[in-house]
Amino acid sequence: MTIGHLAMVHGCHIEPGCLIGMSATVLSRSRVGKGSIVGGGAVVLEGQQLPEFSLAAGVPAKVKRTLEPDTFEARLRHAAYYVELGRRAASGLVAVDRASLA
Repeated sequence: MTIGHLAMVHGCHIEPGCLIGMSATVLSRSRVGKGSIVGGGAVVLEGQQLPEFSLAAGVPAKVKRTLEPDTFEARLRHAAYYVELGRRAASGLVAVDRASLA
C-alpha cells in the first residue's frame, strides 16, 4: 500500500495494493478494497465501502471506474521500490552534533 503526502487515514481498513492519493481523507469504519486507488484530495466517507480494483475520486469519493487487475502487480512493485528508496536515503544519513552547528 502507498499513502501519499498529507493523506489522513483514520480508523479504516485499507487492503493490500492500494494507493491513497496526496491529501486524500479516508474516514472511520470505511474500507478500501484490494488494488484500489483513491484520488488525491478525495474523501472516503465514514463507513463507505469501495470495491476491489476501484478508482475513486471526488468529495465525497465516488467510484469512477474499475481498474484492470494487472495494474495491481505494477502498484505492488512501485510501492516496494518506494520503500527501497527510503532505505537507501536513510542509510546515507549521519548524526549531526548540535554543538558543532553553533
